[in-house]
Amino acid sequence: MSEILPVLVEEMMYAFQRELPASEEWQPVPTFEKALRIIGLVSGRINVGLPLSRKWIDLYSQHPVEMFSAISSISRWPAFMRPIIQYACPELRRMRKIRAQMTDLLVPELEAQHKGQFKQNTMLEWVWKNSAASDRSTETQSLIHILVTVPGTYTVSFAVAQCMFDLAAHPEYIPILREEFQFIHDSCGCGGLTKEAFKKMTKLDSFIKESQRLSPLAMVSFERKTLEPLTLSDGTHIPQGSHIAAPSFHIGHDPKYYENPDEFDGLRFHNLREKEGGGKHEYVSVNETSLHFGYGLQACPGRWFAAIEIKLFLGFLLIGYDLSLATVAEGRPKSAIDRFFLYPDPAKMLVIRKRKIN
Repeated sequence: MSEILPVLVEEMMYAFQRELPASEEWQPVPTFEKALRIIGLVSGRINVGLPLSRKWIDLYSQHPVEMFSAISSISRWPAFMRPIIQYACPELRRMRKIRAQMTDLLVPELEAQHKGQFKQNTMLEWVWKNSAASDRSTETQSLIHILVTVPGTYTVSFAVAQCMFDLAAHPEYIPILREEFQFIHDSCGCGGLTKEAFKKMTKLDSFIKESQRLSPLAMVSFERKTLEPLTLSDGTHIPQGSHIAAPSFHIGHDPKYYENPDEFDGLRFHNLREKEGGGKHEYVSVNETSLHFGYGLQACPGRWFAAIEIKLFLGFLLIGYDLSLATVAEGRPKSAIDRFFLYPDPAKMLVIRKRKIN
């Protein structure tokens, strides 16, 4: 992580200059779209390197939109009909077209991997090096790369957009978080931000975790299908082929675990960390009351990278920009819901302006 931090910072600066308004006047901004494009640029820099990460940003940001639309559309049909329905699904056709275009752009990079021309320290290189010889064809590698990296970019963008909505809806936290990030950023001096510096951002970490608690990616987590009959310790019998999941959304709203669970308290977990100590209340922690990253050995291995990426985004946003609800009277934009998924409404705007810094 330490090796790629300077690259993350550099690309985040570029992405902000490219995607957010330079005006000191309030400008409406499509929040999720901008979050997706900025995170897409930053993640793409790590995933495939320059110049491809900037060249394919339109495809990179559009692919997950069409992918989730296709999943939503085709899942409404019975499983036995999906092999036929797929040919009549416009969202799936668009997704496959985008994926084919991305594969075409990846081919030269993958061919360079085959020739041993490793130009940059990227996910593309890491995956290729750790793949079996039988999985090193350009077709297989491009599919692996798209399936592994693009959804991760999408979920981080979800979290960032939800945090932006929460900042705008609870502006009292803006000076608190801005001061913390600025102080830690400045204390790093010429060496730049470090992994240890991000660990010290306990207030920002708390705000992100509280945003996730109230606006998670999904109502459930830890989804599984039983491959054989299972009897739990309390005698509950689960037949083979059952789909099970943990009710993470409701756990996050349970007064047994959280005081005033329906209220947004951006410093909730910061205060708990100061009171109880330890890492239980960190954003990346997984336990019985925090299941959004999964649990146990199956917990998301990329959550530390995601945490740094989100903190870097919000930190740059706080020190460089002001943001506000487009219509204060309407309050915080509500999440859109599709089956078990909750996501920031792509149609909702915030107003943003460049800060006047003396």
